[in-house]
Amino acid sequence: MDVGKEIKAAIAKHLNVPAESLTDDTDLADAGLASLDFVEIIFDLEEKFGIELPYNANTASTADFKTVGDVIRLVSSLVETRAA
Repeated sequence: MDVGKEIKAAIAKHLNVPAESLTDDTDLADAGLASLDFVEIIFDLEEKFGIELPYNANTASTADFKTVGDVIRLVSSLVETRAA
């Protein structure tokens, strides 16, 4: 399973853009990702990969995950830790 590809697909779905248009450097806020969309993406990723992301919607913001690459690195790390 390509974690990065799956994450880009989840983000692209909420942005209504092709996943191919997203790069690791794509800034989530600049791409128009609203905080509610981001929370939904977090839930989707947690369910898909069987992980729990350290994200609290009450205290955090999308600035904690500034780019697509930030999300990919964190999720990949958690998936690898879970698999070990």
